Amino acid sequence: MTLHRLSFGVVCVLGSLSFIATAPARGWAQTPAAAEASKPLLQWRGEIDALIGAPEFRHAHWGVLAIDAASGRTLYEHNADKLFAPASVTKLFSVAAALDALGDDHRFVTPVYSRGTLGADGKLDGDLVLVASGDLSLGGRTDAEGHITFRDTDHTYAGFSSGAELTDADPTAGLKQLAKRVFEAGVREVKGDVVVDDRLFVHAVGSGSGPQQLTPIMVNDNVLDFTVTPATEPGKSATVVWRPQTAAYVVDAVVDTGADDAPSRVTIQEPVPG
Repeated sequence: MTLHRLSFGVVCVLGSLSFIATAPARGWAQTPAAAEASKPLLQWRGEIDALIGAPEFRHAHWGVLAIDAASGRTLYEHNADKLFAPASVTKLFSVAAALDALGDDHRFVTPVYSRGTLGADGKLDGDLVLVASGDLSLGGRTDAEGHITFRDTDHTYAGFSSGAELTDADPTAGLKQLAKRVFEAGVREVKGDVVVDDRLFVHAVGSGSGPQQLTPIMVNDNVLDFTVTPATEPGKSATVVWRPQTAAYVVDAVVDTGADDAPSRVTIQEPVPG
């Protein structure tokens, strides 16, 4: 069988990363023009110092080191020789490395191929193959304007952190876009299988607060989001909705509304395949 590329969906854009340098270090002679240009940087440095010294952060630990990439001079530092638990700060290095290597106008693409023969009637006598090589979230973090959406308390925190929120993005947006492109390519029916080629990625188990099951393609971060809205009267059934709606799971929800002073308790169980 031959392998045909049908279409691709552009589902992720690398945004530009701003890095602001501070005032020059001591001993660095400046021209009058350079000194004038550094005034905004001096102001920025003062704002950072004020933030670090704010009363609400008296228990916090700050570590900052800014170095001029061209000259190697240290422009700003605060506890630069201390050790810290990096946590999500390491994401800055990952993004900076990607921006440096790929540029801020790079587009990740998710290609879809047909393996077989596409008839005049739109029936594909073979498989439809999605190659996992683009945005792992399949556009699930992108709004209608193409911007990345997020919440301070992400939905992946639900279950062990209160106040988790949903974004305004459609978690199946990327799949819908790819399906539209496949339709535009003339495919109306797939007689074989619809598969994901994940050989470019290594499967892993997550840690920390993010998705615990890391896969080359993630729809809604590999979770179902349940939103429970109580009825206006105790004893009445609450409204339960979930996203994304998928044929992969059948949800049977029975939740009653309790009294105003009653503690909230919702249990979610996933049947073990027999």
